[in-house]
Amino acid sequence: MIDKYITEENGSVLFSTLPVSCKNCISSAEDGSQTIESCDSFKEKRRIAKIQNCKALTFACTNEYDLIKSSRIFKEKLAIYDELRDEINLMKKQIQEEYNQPIKRLIHNLTSINAHSIQDLYSLIPQETLTQNYLNQIKNIERLILAQPDEAAKTFLRIAKNNASMKTEFSVFKKLYETDPILQPRYHPVRKVIFNLLYIFFPDFTDQYIYVNVQENYDKLYIDYESMHVAFYHLIENATKYAKPGSTIDISFSNKEKEFSIDFRMLSLKIEEDEKLKILEENYSGSQAKKEGKSGNGIGLHLVNKILEMNRAQLIVLNNVDKSSKFLGGVPYEWNIFRIIFRIDGSDKSAS
Repeated sequence: MIDKYITEENGSVLFSTLPVSCKNCISSAEDGSQTIESCDSFKEKRRIAKIQNCKALTFACTNEYDLIKSSRIFKEKLAIYDELRDEINLMKKQIQEEYNQPIKRLIHNLTSINAHSIQDLYSLIPQETLTQNYLNQIKNIERLILAQPDEAAKTFLRIAKNNASMKTEFSVFKKLYETDPILQPRYHPVRKVIFNLLYIFFPDFTDQYIYVNVQENYDKLYIDYESMHVAFYHLIENATKYAKPGSTIDISFSNKEKEFSIDFRMLSLKIEEDEKLKILEENYSGSQAKKEGKSGNGIGLHLVNKILEMNRAQLIVLNNVDKSSKFLGGVPYEWNIFRIIFRIDGSDKSAS
């Protein structure tokens, strides 16, 4: 095994597999290659080699017998590491960015959701009320709620929605970014699962005069409830953003021998033919959504599809299904279907 210690041109450590106890050896080693009969850190015979250019340093250390015997081969390997410094630096940055992206996204989204909750709370209860002593707080909050019960109910529903959104964010992180995510599939009434989320979004649909019609269905799906809660959350959230105000969203079910499908049929922003697959990709938002300033961060449907794959399902988009496009203030809408298809085999009989 070859251990390496490589710094950038500014002297900061770029890559290292050596313990801190090797620091003195690294700093005192001369350029070139030499053997050490008894290494202080590893307590064995090793060969070391070092190349230093200004503040940039490349150091390697090995206990491999062939490399201890051949100074030339070891120095050649060290020279390769030195030449690859820029590529190693680029790879490191790319790996860090890929690794940190989910964490950054989680922090950003949770911060944003929390800000909405605080804003909703302060719209009902002034901030200064919450700085009073406990008894005054209770009395004043009670008075404010009794004075505007409808607004209080709406506020609590919005906060409940925000809490559900936070749960969604944690679930996404847990299910998609853990090395070994734990799924707990059980039989769940699919219509009830969807209704649990529709109730949360009721104020959003009401504000836009959107009616949601859910077909009767008593089938149960063998799914992981937590992850499917996330998938349905994103689908319904997208519907609140992109469906035409004053329209109807139809949710229907189809139970066939080897598949169970759920259709979300809505009059929503136009989806170009070449966008049906693109909108399922990360960081892509539909062109019409961008024009209307309604594009999000482009991860909603991408996450939905990844979660569905965990539940042996997939999302497909059927655009302009009946050709009766509508316009609202010049905005193009068309009938689109977002269809979830669950694969069913004889072993689980998921939809029954």
